[in-house]
Amino acid sequence: MSDTDKETLRDKLESVPPKYHKDRKEKKEFQDETYFEVDFERVTELVGRRQVYIQGGKAYVPMRDQVDLVLDQFKEKLAHALEVIVNGSAFFFII
Repeated sequence: MSDTDKETLRDKLESVPPKYHKDRKEKKEFQDETYFEVDFERVTELVGRRQVYIQGGKAYVPMRDQVDLVLDQFKEKLAHALEVIVNGSAFFFII
């Protein structure tokens, strides 16, 4: 996300409550935070916890929450792989 876009959405991005980090006591300044734009379907956990700003089908995710994005993608790929295995095994046993 460009600095210009970030500044345009500043009020909205700052209105999203930060995720609680017990090991991090200081609040990162807005200008020091990096945001990236993803389809909101890719960060359903963050959307469900209302920790991202959504506009036009895009979620604006702070870098500090990147781990949640990676975990969501991993869960999705794991679920798909398990489904393929189960369906393949079921087909194998039917024959």
